[in-house]
Amino acid sequence: MPNKIHFGPAGKTIRNREIKPDPLLKYPELKTDPVFIIGKGLSRKGFDLKRLIGKGTIIGCNALYRDFKPDILTVVNTSMMIELQEYAKENFCLTHKPLPLGLDYIKEWQGGHINSSGCLAIRLTVLIIKPSKCYMLGMDGCEGNIYHDSRNYPEEMRRNLERMFVFNIAAVKSSKETKFINVNIRDEWPKDAVEFMNYTEFETIMES
Repeated sequence: MPNKIHFGPAGKTIRNREIKPDPLLKYPELKTDPVFIIGKGLSRKGFDLKRLIGKGTIIGCNALYRDFKPDILTVVNTSMMIELQEYAKENFCLTHKPLPLGLDYIKEWQGGHINSSGCLAIRLTVLIIKPSKCYMLGMDGCEGNIYHDSRNYPEEMRRNLERMFVFNIAAVKSSKETKFINVNIRDEWPKDAVEFMNYTEFETIMES
């Protein structure tokens, strides 16, 4: 496991193709405070994500679109991009890697060292939106996946969990403006990276 990951500035090209440095340039309404990042972790099971609508920009990862439509959907896995091709025609989807042939609806943005859709969501928040607070739901630092063993979520994906989590932690620690709050009291996130809040506390804030 690497001890340190260096994050450089947002790049402008992906394999010699020019990429706009700000994917939200035409979407200023998505630069809100706070921001919500929704992952696939089991800790968010049972929480109605519709309660977040209108409270701030919602960034979801990969298969979240099957159950809920976020403001921005981040995707890194190529097989997930292919699954998303119809959804992406009318909804905001973002990746950091070249698109599969024939799939032109997903937007591309290079935001440094990224190895998962969750890391992409964090980097977008840190570098582009820059809110004072970002609440993370289901961005668990432990095993457990709401979409376990469904399409494009094979069992072997678990092998990458530890490495993905290291990148997520480094991305959060790279932030100078945003406080990340993990809505989950049972997790492996280091205390010097995020604050913790249980769902009872979170719901009180959402209702205020």
